[in-house]
Amino acid sequence: MNTLNDYQKVAHESVDQLFKEVDQLKQKGQFIKEDKKQMFEQKLADLNQKKEALRTKYNQLSSASGQASEELKNGFEQAKGALTTAWKEAKEEFVS
Repeated sequence: MNTLNDYQKVAHESVDQLFKEVDQLKQKGQFIKEDKKQMFEQKLADLNQKKEALRTKYNQLSSASGQASEELKNGFEQAKGALTTAWKEAKEEFVS
């Protein structure tokens, strides 16, 4: 990444893609067996919390400039990693 602007663009694309994947997982939840519905709903609640945390970090990053940008990048990457991990776990557990 050459500039903060470049990083912000890549971050935006990764957020869009990850949010799309979470939404697709929600759609597949329609086909979850009844005995797993409650667990799936709990996973979705966790995903939604992580999604909102990532949205907050992304918004902070989008308005960043100067020295704070490295700290904001790290926070964004951590939030993105947490959502990605939670999404992968839910997908492995509930989608065949």
